[in-house]
Amino acid sequence: MSAFDLAAHKAQLKEPEDYYRQHSFTVYLWSDLWRKIAGPQAFEWSEVAFEDAAVDAVPMEPGIYAFKIAIRDTIMPEHSVIVYFGQSGAGSDGKLRKRFKQYLRGKKRGAKRILIDRLFRTWPNDLVFCYAALDCTEDELLKLENDLSDAAIPMCSTMDFSAHVRRIVPVLRS
Repeated sequence: MSAFDLAAHKAQLKEPEDYYRQHSFTVYLWSDLWRKIAGPQAFEWSEVAFEDAAVDAVPMEPGIYAFKIAIRDTIMPEHSVIVYFGQSGAGSDGKLRKRFKQYLRGKKRGAKRILIDRLFRTWPNDLVFCYAALDCTEDELLKLENDLSDAAIPMCSTMDFSAHVRRIVPVLRS
């Protein structure tokens, strides 16, 4: 074994606390704020596993979406955590399915955004794509995305907040 191979092998060995750090983040559960959020219209969330087989289940319509980590098939009670909110009105030709496929490509090739890439690498088999098709303006979608992100401050969101919360987030995350 060369010195390079030995160094690479040693870098892969981790202590239990390293695994806990890699799999941890802060969750905000301000229930009153969560209950106050209202979209431009009533809607219901749908969800699919974040995998290639689910592409056709995601509609070719604009809307709002979220990623959540849902660790299932264990002896623990089912539990999930929202880690990102987005909207498909801007940058994806306004279609939820196109946005879903863009993320799948990022999962395979490595996402451009560091926190999204961490999400894909750390929980590759536990991600769920939640979505709601909405018939509203791009501005309404952006506002809803910001409102949802303001309430939850998901770990993978960095800029999709109102101006007020955007100022607070760095303090909360330090």
